[in-house]
Amino acid sequence: TYNCLLGGYARCADWDGAFDTFGELKRARFVPDAYTYTHLISAAERAGKHQEADAVWHEALSSSSSGASSSSASTSRQTTRGSFKPHTVMCGAYVHCLGTQGRWMEAEAVVKKMRDEWGVARNAAVYNALLGALVRGNNVDKALKVFDSMQSDERPAVMPTEISFMILIRACLDDGLSGKAKDLSGIRDALAESGALENDFSKYESRDVEQRAKDAFRYGNGGSSSGYGGSSYGADADAGRLSAGLPPRQDKNF
Repeated sequence: TYNCLLGGYARCADWDGAFDTFGELKRARFVPDAYTYTHLISAAERAGKHQEADAVWHEALSSSSSGASSSSASTSRQTTRGSFKPHTVMCGAYVHCLGTQGRWMEAEAVVKKMRDEWGVARNAAVYNALLGALVRGNNVDKALKVFDSMQSDERPAVMPTEISFMILIRACLDDGLSGKAKDLSGIRDALAESGALENDFSKYESRDVEQRAKDAFRYGNGGSSSGYGGSSYGADADAGRLSAGLPPRQDKNF
């Protein structure tokens, strides 16, 4: 129930409401989980409260998973080290938050720690957030290398989605790399024709599609003055749903 409320506040960019609800959750002796922190990060980012998002992230990492919950729906998750284990969704939300601020080095570090320290799966949503962060930081060449490595170095491979191509094609065009943009367009079309291209935008609620498309194009603008537009990665589970603020799909393995 509390996570549903937090998700609503996140979609409305209501940080104060989300923070108050988080306080009520704690006073009721419920244990925050990955989705609790994901919604909080999303609410903070949408409201432009980036310092608050940082604080939520650090609290999540330092939280102990011990302690009983008064509801079976809010049981804590144990890890071998006895601390809160980061989650794909939560990490993706924070990487996106960092990306909207141009903090690409921190975003890159989080994605690296997901595999090397926490053993957390990295999905297309996480990589798309990292691509956006790199592009916003005028690191198009590095973004292209990440695009290649997500397919070659991950096991199983993480395939690019519509959003991946949208970010990179626009970034290449803005950076004068028209040949690379054409190559990426060809790859995208081939994947689409074979049915292997995931359409992230199909996961959005209809009222969100137009704005999310505009945001994605802004995100690929190489850090220009147009900015990203304040869209949020944060309140949910997989590639497109994170940006749309929809609840997580239950058929996904994180």
